[in-house]
Amino acid sequence: MTAEMKEREFYEKYALYQQLRAEADARLKQRDLVANTINEISLTISALGDIKNTEEGKEILVPLGSGVFIAAALKDNKKMLLDLGSDTYARKSLNEGAENLKGRNEELQKAMVSINMELASIEKQLAELSVEIERLSMNLKA
Repeated sequence: MTAEMKEREFYEKYALYQQLRAEADARLKQRDLVANTINEISLTISALGDIKNTEEGKEILVPLGSGVFIAAALKDNKKMLLDLGSDTYARKSLNEGAENLKGRNEELQKAMVSINMELASIEKQLAELSVEIERLSMNLKA
């Protein structure tokens, strides 16, 4: 193999390594987003249980976001509005809402497994490429 061919192979492997590294970084961000959503849903399911056990008319703190809360009286501890997507909401019982959220959580858990499998595969490819790049680098220096 000529020096030019070795150099071209080195740069091709290095470009592939960079592409896979970017893909791994994207999967890591995706995994973090899914993990945060799973955590948020779990907290919401817990909060629904707390609401169910709270007397109607009792004052509660309602989060507005960014660490801001307002005091409000609980009007209904049996029903909730569930976001179905596309600006569509449905009135559901707290139990129905919790079951819906549990279903979402299960789907997200499956997505997390898939992301982790993809990430493991990419990391394996990166490790193999790293060894190959190191070998090619040594050959270029020789």
